[in-house]
Amino acid sequence: MLTAEATLQTPYRGYKNLRAALSHEELSNGNNKKIIGDLEVAIDPSIKFVASLLSPFRGFESMRTTMKT
Repeated sequence: MLTAEATLQTPYRGYKNLRAALSHEELSNGNNKKIIGDLEVAIDPSIKFVASLLSPFRGFESMRTTMKT
């Protein structure tokens, strides 16, 4: 598992506390079938959330969702 986080504090209204985090996880069932997930959260200044998942399961090989404000 890989995880990273950053926080920035500024004196500017609307940008007082900015935070971003990233994680990457890879799971395996022992048969070389892997499930890989990524998560991204960013505030610059709008909020962006991205989650993606890769799996060996038919119909669910690649999934991704993005939300922005």
